[in-house]
Amino acid sequence: MTIRNEIDKNSVIPIYHQIAENIKSYIQKGDTKIGTLIPSEHELCDIFEVSRMTIRKSIDTLVHEGILVRKKGKGTFVCTPKRSLSRTSLTNFSRDMVEQGMVPTSFMLSLKVIPASEKVSVKLNIKEGERVICLERVRLADDNPHAYERSFLLYDYAKGILDMDFSHHSLYDALVHKCNVKMEKAKEVIEATVCPSKISAELQIPLNTVTFYMERITYTENNCPFEYVESYYRTDKFKFYVELDFK
Repeated sequence: MTIRNEIDKNSVIPIYHQIAENIKSYIQKGDTKIGTLIPSEHELCDIFEVSRMTIRKSIDTLVHEGILVRKKGKGTFVCTPKRSLSRTSLTNFSRDMVEQGMVPTSFMLSLKVIPASEKVSVKLNIKEGERVICLERVRLADDNPHAYERSFLLYDYAKGILDMDFSHHSLYDALVHKCNVKMEKAKEVIEATVCPSKISAELQIPLNTVTFYMERITYTENNCPFEYVESYYRTDKFKFYVELDFK
């Protein structure tokens, strides 16, 4: 299957967008596999009879969508599609990955009791220096690093997890079934930020890579904050979506 010139230069739809949709259709309908090299910019210029600037804008669009990836000196390749994560309900990484048809595991970096820092104490509404449990993990999907998480939990609520190995166990399942924690809601903030160098190494991404940084506070049924989480999600692996209702 080859890319066809199916653009309409008289359409109100921008040409670069039409070209991007053509290329996307070529990828989705053909026998194109992940890692396949697409035609060069020069070849695409000839196919669509447009300038190189227009082609680059089309490619930029598909790179931003996570459909293509540029490799310096090698070309542009079809990449693994980003996983869509819903932010319409309280869920967790393990469940999200299972729903995406992937096998979730974790590389547990540490599980220990520490004194709460000023920031953690404010988030959990406790005194600075009070005992909390800190669980630090790299989250994997199909054995590939996708996210880094550092969870701080109230000691009295979560002390039952201290003897557990979270390489293959869900933290939330353990909190519910072993610690009898009844989770009610969570509040999250997500922003784009440059990943710290130590965490970049754990996620196997280049230094100064932009990631999704997330802060979450999870509450029990009596509106008590019991968990504060700091996470870094790879932007080449994920995109987030939210469902909105009109009131």
